[in-house]
Amino acid sequence: MRSFTKEILLSLKLLGEFKLKSAVAAYKLIDGKKIEPTIRQMMYYLVKKGYIQKKRLPGGVCFYLTGSGLNVISEIDKLIFPDHSNWNMKWKLVFFDIPEVKRSLRDKFRRELKKLGFGMLQNGVWFTPIISSEQISETIKKSKVEKYTVIFSGKFEDFTISPELLEEKFKIKSLIKEFSSLSNKINNLFSKVGISGLSSNQKLIGKIILRNRFRLLLSNLIRRLPPLPDKILPGKKIIHKTFSEYEKIRKLTTQELFKDRIN
Repeated sequence: MRSFTKEILLSLKLLGEFKLKSAVAAYKLIDGKKIEPTIRQMMYYLVKKGYIQKKRLPGGVCFYLTGSGLNVISEIDKLIFPDHSNWNMKWKLVFFDIPEVKRSLRDKFRRELKKLGFGMLQNGVWFTPIISSEQISETIKKSKVEKYTVIFSGKFEDFTISPELLEEKFKIKSLIKEFSSLSNKINNLFSKVGISGLSSNQKLIGKIILRNRFRLLLSNLIRRLPPLPDKILPGKKIIHKTFSEYEKIRKLTTQELFKDRIN
């Protein structure tokens, strides 16, 4: 399911319902005027799929979540920061020497190691601190490279690696920039909605949309994080700060929702 669809469904879950006119106004402020046709098409697409229903009110068309829509978003991953605090200080190293005539097999195995959470130390040598030996063995067997591969596992007392090298080998530098950029972008949009000329209801819709967008984009970034323990994770301060910024927005919007329902 597309992130945009999830964003709308999650927003309806929190708000209960919203008028199309108000949702369009909020989205136009956040994403620009050109977004209006997309929003209208998406809402009617979701009606057709049975995820939401519409009803006509004196103030315009209103949408709310159906049971099917609720079931769909219940499957969306919870936003949980990965906990690798129980790291036993052991590193796993995979050495392989796959012949040039089997280049396609070698390239496929490299992709599998990267997908599993390995970083390439040098050609034919990949390493990771977290992945279990069972997972590694299963990947090697699945890739049919047993006879070309050797696994080492241990604390390796003399094995040290700098944060800079970890950033390079696990391709995490650009990812850290994405965390920082996401936090700044959402906070700026959140402030823009707060000081805008929208009605209080439209502002609330806009803030809930941004809360869910932040959640979905942050969840995607967290899934892309390599499985590194917190104590050696490069850029961990920026990553934790971004997570804290989301929590701050989540709490603020929850308070506004509560006040809105009391009033």
